[in-house]
Amino acid sequence: MTTYSEHPFPHWIIDNFLPAEDAWAAYQHFYEGEGPWTKREHLYCRAKETRATGLHPAIENVLARLESGGIRHYVGGLSGLQGLLSDSDRFGGGQHVIRRGGFLGVHADFTHHPTTGQRRVLNLLLYLNSNWKKGDGGELELWAKDMSRCVVKVEPLFNRAVLFRTSTTSYHGHPELLSGNERRSLAVYYYRIENLITINGAALHIDSREWGDGYLKTTDYRPRPWEYKLRLRRWLSRRIKG
Repeated sequence: MTTYSEHPFPHWIIDNFLPAEDAWAAYQHFYEGEGPWTKREHLYCRAKETRATGLHPAIENVLARLESGGIRHYVGGLSGLQGLLSDSDRFGGGQHVIRRGGFLGVHADFTHHPTTGQRRVLNLLLYLNSNWKKGDGGELELWAKDMSRCVVKVEPLFNRAVLFRTSTTSYHGHPELLSGNERRSLAVYYYRIENLITINGAALHIDSREWGDGYLKTTDYRPRPWEYKLRLRRWLSRRIKG
């Protein structure tokens, strides 16, 4: 089943995304492989690890499929964006896991690939949490572009994919502490050569100016309205840099 919404930004939730046997194989071999895991710990992130190389064949098989021309054509048809490209470097993508007690703050992602300069236009997240239940936490939150409120929460259910447009205001994250054991996902990002995204506004009811050629060199973390210390730190940092 696929559901679509324009709010707070265009996104699609697709259940049973992969054939069940492929999803289960990726789950069962998630920690196998020879590549190193990179740990991430900072103000906006805790207990997160990522890996993009040296993957188990079951993981590599799934990621290769998500990067394939067939899937790019499929998500291009959903989003109205043709000419999608995958990233052979898997920069920022691949395997992601957040451990118990971890979180990932609300943020907008970098908008251009650091090597190719291509415009990042779509994120696809595939969840591999076989025993997730309410109360475990780890819901993906989609926030309003003015960071005033969380508009949508998506449960990270097994074999559920979330596809969404990438822009300077597509704020999303997993900001609440994870009370379950872990939160597994695979991340693939799709690019286009154009710097300026062209959107069929009539079909999706979107003002294309919202998706202009804004630029984020790196991840733009945003504190939530009640996170006063983080808001103050961000304000001071911007004053010092500005």
